[in-house]
Amino acid sequence: MKVLIAYDGSRGSEGAIDDLVVSGLPSTGTAHILSVAEVWIPQTSDGHSFAGSAAAAGIATTFKKYGEQSITEAAMFANHAELRVKRVLPGWKILSTSTYGSPSRKILDTAEEFHPDLIVVGSHGHGLSGLFLGSVSLECAQHAA
Repeated sequence: MKVLIAYDGSRGSEGAIDDLVVSGLPSTGTAHILSVAEVWIPQTSDGHSFAGSAAAAGIATTFKKYGEQSITEAAMFANHAELRVKRVLPGWKILSTSTYGSPSRKILDTAEEFHPDLIVVGSHGHGLSGLFLGSVSLECAQHAA
């Protein structure tokens, strides 16, 4: 069995790892943990990147620093989740990666490459009694193969 686990360091993603214990998964398989830094470069009103505008070099520098910090944080999240999943699923092969971009798009792209039997995405707990999915989990549920 193959499982893709999207992990963002939130309580919801921690809970999703905790729930793996009681999920009925087999004793062996492969889990791929993915942590995505949501990084973007702001656009000017004409659709061009601020990075190319001399007048907005300071803004571009600020976003670059934020992006680099976010990417470093995503790598730390992936490593943390890998250690947790190894404890929860000791007979499994565990892979972890971090990347940047749109979380839902990166999860779906990784799913297309990895071909998991199951995609695990934690919930932030918004909505009434968990009846509503978050935007990332909803996007994945609607578009995953």
